[in-house]
Formats: sequence, C-alpha cells, structure tokens
Amino acid sequence: MDPDIVMEEGIWDAELQEIYETFDSDITPLTDDKKLPTLFEETNQTPSKELFLQQLFSNVGTYIESFSQCLKEYQAAIQVIQSNIDHHKSNTSELIEPLQSKFLADMETTHTAINELMGAHKTYIFTPLDIHKTQELMATLTNQEITIQFFQSELSELLRGNSLKGRLLLIKEQPASHVVFKGKIIEDRYVIQLVTSLPDSLMQSQKDTKVVASMYTEENNPMKGKKTLSNNIVCVTSDKQAVFQGMKAEISTRMSPVHLFFELTNKANVTLACTRHDPRYNSCIVVITNESQWCEAQGKLIVQNCFINNTEQVPWIRYANDIHRHFLKTSRQDLTNFARCILPHELEYLHHKYFDNSPLVSFHQSSTFWTWLGPVACALRFKRHINTLWFHGLIYGLISKRDCEILLGQQRVGTFVIRFSESYPGFFAVSYVTHTAQGDIVMHYLVDHTDIGSQKTLPDFLRTKEQFKYLAQLTPNTGGLIIYEKDAVLSQYYSKTKTLAGKPVAG
Repeated sequence: MDPDIVMEEGIWDAELQEIYETFDSDITPLTDDKKLPTLFEETNQTPSKELFLQQLFSNVGTYIESFSQCLKEYQAAIQVIQSNIDHHKSNTSELIEPLQSKFLADMETTHTAINELMGAHKTYIFTPLDIHKTQELMATLTNQEITIQFFQSELSELLRGNSLKGRLLLIKEQPASHVVFKGKIIEDRYVIQLVTSLPDSLMQSQKDTKVVASMYTEENNPMKGKKTLSNNIVCVTSDKQAVFQGMKAEISTRMSPVHLFFELTNKANVTLACTRHDPRYNSCIVVITNESQWCEAQGKLIVQNCFINNTEQVPWIRYANDIHRHFLKTSRQDLTNFARCILPHELEYLHHKYFDNSPLVSFHQSSTFWTWLGPVACALRFKRHINTLWFHGLIYGLISKRDCEILLGQQRVGTFVIRFSESYPGFFAVSYVTHTAQGDIVMHYLVDHTDIGSQKTLPDFLRTKEQFKYLAQLTPNTGGLIIYEKDAVLSQYYSKTKTLAGKPVAG
C-alpha cells in the first residue's frame, strides 16, 4: 500500500478526536431532492426484545452487585475456620457444610446467568451497547466463577491440613482481541485484580508485590525471546489492582495468536499467584511487523473468537454480533462511543450476500466472507480520509449494486453513492445516475489503483469526475439519506489548497 495514503498507528489518536468535528452539519442539502426514498425499513428492536434484554441485564447486574458481599462472607468464613480448624472439622454442620452449600448455590446461579447471556447473544441481534454490556457482564461472571472455585480450593486445603494459597489474580478488564504492531503500544488497557483469602494483616507489604505480564502461546507456553514485552511490570495499588497501559510487544508472534499471562511476584521474584487463560473469554493478540500482514492476522483472531474449540458451525446471530464487535474495533471505534455501527439492514445484506440467509455459519463461509470484509476493514483502518468519510456516511459502504440501482432509480442525473465493491475486495465503486439514448439509468464505476494512489485520495478522484455531482449521504446509525452537492461536503478533504466551497442547488 502506498505510504502516503496510510494512517500511521501512532498519530491516529489525535486525529480520531477531531473526526466528530470535521463534518459541517450546517451545510444545506439540495432543496428539491430532499431525502432519498427509504430502501430498507430499519428493523427496530421490538418492545419485548428490548424489555427482555433490559430485564436480563438488570437481573445479572443485581446478582453481581450482591456477590461482593458473598466474597466478604467467604473470606470471613475461611478465616474463622482457619483460626480453629480442629473444632470446625469436628463440627462440620456449624460452618463448613453451610459454606460448601453456599459455594454450590452461588456457582449454580453464576452458571445460570452465563447461560442466559449466551442464549441472548445467539438469539438477538445486539446493538453495540448491548454487545458491550454482555461482554462486561460475561467477564465479571467468569471471574466470579473462578473466585468461587478458588475459595472452594482454599477450604479443601484447610480440611487437608495444608496452608492456604492466599492469593488469586483475575483479569478484570481487557480489550477485544486485536492485531498489534511490533514496537507499538498495545491498544487499551489491562486491569488485573488481586483477590485474597488472607487477612490484610497477613498480606505482604504492597511494595513487596508486583504484577508481571508476559506473552504465552495457544499451547500455554511462554513465548521465547530475551524480551517479549516492555512496560510490563506494575505495582499493586491499595485497592489490590494493577493497571497496565502503554505495554509494547517487542517480538513478532509469526502470525500466531498469543495471550497475555500475568503473575504476582514478590521481591525475590517468587510467583505468588497467576491468571488463568480461558479461550472462551480471554482476548488474544497477534503481533505483526508490517501492514500487509494485518488482514490475515485479524482473520485468525476472528476465527479463534467465533469458532471456539474448532466448532464447525455457529448460529448466524451470534456470529453477526461477534463480527460487529470486531468490525468496530478494527475501524478504531469503541462499543460505548462509536461514530458509526453496522445497521440492521446492512447485516441483512451481508447475511444474504455471503451466507445465503443460512441460520448457521460454517468455518468455510466465514473464511470466504473475511476475504471480502478484511480488505474493507483494512481500507477503513489505514487509508487517509476513508474512516472519516465512513463515519459521516459519505461512504454508504455496505449495499449491493442492485439496491443502489433501486435507491437511485428516480434521482436526477449526477446523483451518486459510494459503496464497497462486491467483486473486488477493498476497492470502492461509485453508483451514479447518467443520461443515455435510452433515458436516465444507473451505472457503476469501479475505482481502481489507477484512480487513487499516493498523489490522489478518493475525495480528489471524485472531484475530477464531472459525472459525479450530487452525493447521497447516509445518516450514520439511523439509515436516513440526504443529497448534497459534491463539493459542499467533500471540499474539506481535497488535497489542493484551492477548494471549491460549493453551494446548495435551489430548484
């Protein structure tokens, strides 16, 4: 890819903050065309679905809040049993049996909550906020499951006459699986939580404990290398957390997914506790050395995330929710603060075009689909202006050639829509209305490498084409369409100093 049209990883943050301010919302649309006819009726969630998810999230959230009290009860009971172990072993009905029963009841409730969330995840198409909430709750429930198992193990050790392990490390917060460039900062942060069954007075001084991050392979072996990570040692804070920000991967993983492993150590570098890796919930990274490896690396992460334990098929709805999450991540967006998500009708288009409306998605179908979506995601992530144009709906994107013909069928000559080419992954196509001897028709122009490159961006190319006059802009996240004069909305992206201001056309 031409270096002049690549968005450098290191400078993106500042530009991303400006994206929401780049589009002039005061530009007047064409008064005679007004809004284009609606091609799709947006499938809003039915009240019953909204109510169900709201109630589910509320119920799970309430249980999670109550579990913090359970944790205190576990700690208190373990300490009481430890203080007079012979008495409690002789009188198990007093404290040991009730505690064991509580472990089982809490584990059952946790499993039920996890299963209900997983059921919703494969039953309903989620909004980005729903996806975020589900992931957040699932991560917390998974940690609760590990915590219950930890205290069960501590009780068993006491009853056997052994000493307590005393400490447990949990991954409280982590980013979605993503691709990392060697020597570049790992996106987002990791928050590690320390849980202890010992009284604080028996804990080592906070200064004596630190958490160390390292990279482990899929086989759960440490990555070989003198230094795999930098900025990877953090002290435990007073609230028993270690927050990792600014870590860098110093070696390539050779296109293989790896996960981060965290160890609690003391001054003597003795490991006191470590995190567990569960491929169902823990994220992974692939460390690459150049941009040409990005599509393949991200595709491997999607396969790993969607087809856990080499599952051959997964439900379409679950797959759609997972792909949506990955797509937002790859386009540098956050699930809670996004500029443009994938709309329901766009998911319907993808489901029909690449999966034949099948209720199940096979590994082969997913691989074929990624050969198209991967280059699209790569263009959105790296090419200059493309992400901004996509965010503002100036690139319609996910629409078929046939639907563009319906959309533009009754529009004036020169009206056009920018979409992703269905036949050439990563390329753009322009569907536009033109006049022929047979009347006004919709034609399609493939924008290839001779049209855009190091010296000409997509906006520069569109500027030079007189047949493209009026751009149909999609209103992100609502599906509405409005026509603008081309220069009125694209001039701010033109490379030349002299720009065309563009005025609304009246009549």
